[in-house]
Amino acid sequence: MKAKLLVIMPNLPDPKREENGYLYGLFSSLSKNAHVTILLIHNMFVKDADIDEVKKMGASVLFLRDIMRDKHKKWGRIIKEYVSSSGFTSVMFNSFYTAKYYMSHLRELDASVIVDAVRTQLTLDINAAGRSTDEIYRIISERNRERYYWLELPAYSNADCILVSTRRVADELGGILPEKKMIVLDGEDGTESVVAGLLTNGKRREICDVSRCVDVIRVGGDTREEYGNNGGNNSNGSIERYNEALKNIKKEYGLIYVEGNEYPNDCVRTMLRCAQDVPRAALIVPANSREIGMSFRGSEIEGFYEAHRKVNSCTWGKVNGNDYHCVLIKRSVVESEGTLDTNYATLEYAFDDYLFRMKQGGNWAIKLNEAFVQVNAEENGRLNDVLKDKKLLLDKWGESGTKAISFA
Repeated sequence: MKAKLLVIMPNLPDPKREENGYLYGLFSSLSKNAHVTILLIHNMFVKDADIDEVKKMGASVLFLRDIMRDKHKKWGRIIKEYVSSSGFTSVMFNSFYTAKYYMSHLRELDASVIVDAVRTQLTLDINAAGRSTDEIYRIISERNRERYYWLELPAYSNADCILVSTRRVADELGGILPEKKMIVLDGEDGTESVVAGLLTNGKRREICDVSRCVDVIRVGGDTREEYGNNGGNNSNGSIERYNEALKNIKKEYGLIYVEGNEYPNDCVRTMLRCAQDVPRAALIVPANSREIGMSFRGSEIEGFYEAHRKVNSCTWGKVNGNDYHCVLIKRSVVESEGTLDTNYATLEYAFDDYLFRMKQGGNWAIKLNEAFVQVNAEENGRLNDVLKDKKLLLDKWGESGTKAISFA
C-alpha cells in the first residue's frame, strides 16, 4: 500500500526558476512512490501550465476552496479535518512560514509532519543565490544567525522531519533539535534515499506523561503585610519561598507557579513538549494575561486558550524578570546553577539575575507564546527596593543587565 503525502503550499512556485528545481524534482520522485496531493491555499497567480506540469509528474493538485464544505470554519480546521478523513500518513509544509500558521491544527493527528527548510529566511534574507556555502555561512555568522533561528526554530521544533539543503545545515539544526529527522538534499545520499526517508517518517513521537516527569509546585503565601500594602509577591520573603519550591523539584522538570495565578489544563503539556523538543531549553515560560491586557476567570481561560494557542503557534518570545509567575524548569539546571540570589529584595530582579546565570551555563530560556497563564497575584514592590535591585543587577551584569533575555 502506497503512502499518502499532502503538501501544503500558499501557491505553486515558478518551475522555470532554477531555485525551484529541487522542489519539482522532489514532487516527481515522490509521486512514483506515493500518492502525492498538493494543496494550494491561494488560487491567485497560479498558472494552469504549472498545474499541468505537476500533474504530469503524477501528483494531484487541489485548492483550499475544493475542500471547503463550510465557509464559516477556519482554514486550519478545514485542513485538519481533510487530513484526518483522507488518511494521509505525512503532511509536508513548503516553508516554516506555512508551517507556523497551520501546524498547530495537525500536531495531534497521527500523520507525521515535514517542514521544507531548504529555502529558509536564513538564506533568503542574504540573497544566497550564486554564493558558495562557506560564503553564506560567513555572512550569516557576521549578522548573527541566532535572530533567524528566533523566527524559524519554533516551527522546526514542532516538526517530525526537516528537509535541508546541505549536510552542514543538518548538523547545525540537528545539534539543536536532536530528536528531529534530517533529510539532506545535497545529492550525497541520492534521490531514492531522500524519498525513502520522507515516506518512512513514521508516527509522531508522543511526549512524556506530565504527571510522570513534572512536579507541580505552588509558591504560596501573601507577602503584602511585610511591606504594608505594597509588598506584593516581590518581597525577599517570596524569593525564599520560590527557592524552597526549586529545591523541592524531584522529577525531571518542575512547574513553579505563584499562588493566585491560573493556567489552562493543557498549558503544562504544551510547555513540556517544547522542552523535550529543544533539549537546550532549560526554562520555559508562557505568555501572560498582563502582556495582552486581558483578564479571564475559571472556564473563560480554557475558551480563550484555544484561540490564543492557534494564533501564537510556533512563535517564541524573550524571557525577562517579570516572567516568574509560571515557570517550567529542568531539575538539572537547579542542581547546577542553584537557586535565586537572596541579595535581591524583589522577585523580578532575582529572576532576571537567574536568567543571566543560566545563559552563562549555555542554557536557553524560551517564552512559549502559545502557552498562557492568567496572572492574578499582586506585584507591587517598594520603589526603594526596585532601584537598589536595578543597580545590583547592573553592577553585576553590565548594561546587558537592563535588557530582556533571549532564548539564545
